[in-house]
Amino acid sequence: MKASLQDRLIKLSAPLTESSELDPIRELILNCVNANPAKPVKLDFSDVPKANSVGLLKWVRVLSELAPKQVRLIYVDSPSWMVEQFGMIDEFFTGEVTISSFFARFYCPSKDIIVMRKLVLGSDVPLLHDYEAFDIALSGDDQSLEPDFEIPVFFSFLAKHYDKFKRLSDLS
Repeated sequence: MKASLQDRLIKLSAPLTESSELDPIRELILNCVNANPAKPVKLDFSDVPKANSVGLLKWVRVLSELAPKQVRLIYVDSPSWMVEQFGMIDEFFTGEVTISSFFARFYCPSKDIIVMRKLVLGSDVPLLHDYEAFDIALSGDDQSLEPDFEIPVFFSFLAKHYDKFKRLSDLS
């Protein structure tokens, strides 16, 4: 696992697997926190193409180690594979962890292709208690885009952590 740091943004790359070394990433996070404890650290997984179950477990362990230290983390530009995991693994949000943006797959009927679109929490997607009645449709390049996912399922992690996300977004 590779990581680069710029202005409290840690950009991760390479697959997240059993061979991923996460100690240096935890140290980068702690160094940022030590430099300014009040400011959150942003985590960008957009260049992480995939993860396996062992890699996910290793990441969740890092989060559980950071939680008692009240480390504020914000996921930015999370890939859609990761968002799907968010809905199944609550521990991605252990401690003071929230999200600001993520990618989702949309279908373009006129071109019969799947496209990825970045969604920003609060502007593209509101923070809601329930997404059963929520509908999202985007346009791009003069094309209508339809979600290529079940909206209530894909956004379930937002509803599940509504109170925490609301509280943490008010602190940012």
